[in-house]
Amino acid sequence: MGVSIDFQTALTELNGEPMMVSERMGDAAVKPYLLRDVAISVLVNQLVDQMGKPEQLSAEEKVRHAVLAQAIYQAASPIELKIEDVALLKKRIGRGAPPIVVMRAWDILDPPAQGSTEA
Repeated sequence: MGVSIDFQTALTELNGEPMMVSERMGDAAVKPYLLRDVAISVLVNQLVDQMGKPEQLSAEEKVRHAVLAQAIYQAASPIELKIEDVALLKKRIGRGAPPIVVMRAWDILDPPAQGSTEA
């Protein structure tokens, strides 16, 4: 069983406005920061562990990350992900992104149940 995720969804600031980012360093043009952007970033970049050392991934893990990043990159509409892939994204976004990005991304990847009292 899969979960349908729209990676074209813009992440929002605390005030509800879309987060905006530059296309390239020093570029004045800005665009909305999408779930796609953070997901691909945490999949293709080497994160650091709790000791500040670069993580060590097996070749199989690297390929899994790259294949998932490719699927997300190519997705122009919502795509079905396995629960395991959603869990991987949540874990990596949790480790590699700032708190507001983590919160917004997790809300999209794993929406709180209706009537939930989670903060």
